[in-house]
Amino acid sequence: MLTLESNIQMLHIEATSICNAACPMCARNVNGEKLNPNITARNLTLEWFRHNLTTEIIAPLDKILFCGNLGDPCANNELLDIISYIKKQYHGTVVGINTNGSIQNKKWWEELATL
Repeated sequence: MLTLESNIQMLHIEATSICNAACPMCARNVNGEKLNPNITARNLTLEWFRHNLTTEIIAPLDKILFCGNLGDPCANNELLDIISYIKKQYHGTVVGINTNGSIQNKKWWEELATL
């Protein structure tokens, strides 16, 4: 189980290493083409969050940021369920997402807006 120092206010989570973009300088691919052989394409699951981010972990945080260094957070098909879980554990925690915005459909984005 994850533990945090009491003075931590923000948590940056890499929710996936999957992305639909092929940015030439991204570490997840080779020259904007095939997947880097040193990276495994996978997602953190809702179950991982339930096991590791308990109310005691989430409550003191001001913000949880999903920001893809290797993947786009919105490529994780469980992201809405994960955010819903976080907000149910402690509704005061702000959730931020850095994304290229080209993944998912209108309905998905509308559901995200309600969270």
